[in-house]
Order: sequence, then structure tokens, then C-alpha cells
Amino acid sequence: MNFPLFIRKNLIESKNLSITSDQFRSPTYVGDIAETTLRLLATEEIGIFHIAGPECISVFDFALKIAETFSLDVGLLNPVSTPISDAAKARPLSTCLNITRAQHLLAYEPLNTDEGLLVLRQKLIDYNAP
Repeated sequence: MNFPLFIRKNLIESKNLSITSDQFRSPTYVGDIAETTLRLLATEEIGIFHIAGPECISVFDFALKIAETFSLDVGLLNPVSTPISDAAKARPLSTCLNITRAQHLLAYEPLNTDEGLLVLRQKLIDYNAP
């Protein structure tokens, strides 16, 4: 279960969801990660490569995009702030990555958030997922 599938499942079940609006991520299509990892293994490049989506968006905005892609009720999504106590013991509020090195050295061209969600939607249709 990943974040898009979690949001989709809960919205299909008409559940209200509280989603953080002050945390930021780089949503990444898993096919891009797999393809680029194989490409990297075939090179002699060394070092750290950030492989992530090209956008830095809030978790709430990502949830909105998921709802819109699957034509689900965005009104069930409620923006909330991360409690200070939770933020201090969890990950940073922003975990967006700089993918410039991978773009230049590996010709990394990841799908943007909307494109990745459309691929996911099509795969669910192809597999007759509920």
C-alpha cells in the first residue's frame, strides 16, 4: 500500500482524511526509480544520486491530485498542520530531493506527479482493480 493507493481506497470508502499541508515531498513513479537504478548499474558513475520526482509539493496537494486523478471527492480531504511534537521525532517537514545530478549524468527524466498518477490509474484499469 503506497500513499496514492491509501488515499484512493479511503476516498472510495467515503472516509474523511486529515492530511498535512506543511510537509513537502517529491512524489516519484516507481517505474522511474527501477529504470534509473538499472541505468546507473550499467555505468561507472559513483556517488550519491537522488532519484525522485521532479516536483516538490505538499502532502495535501499530492492527496488533492490523487483525488482529482481518480475523480474522487476532494471535500473529504482536510488540511492540517503537523503537530510540533510529531515533527520533532519524525522526518523533516521537507524531504524533497535535488535530482540535477541524475538528470545530467544519467539522462534521468522522471514523470511529473500528474503523469505518474495517470500511469497508476491506467495500470489499475488494466488490472481491473476495485
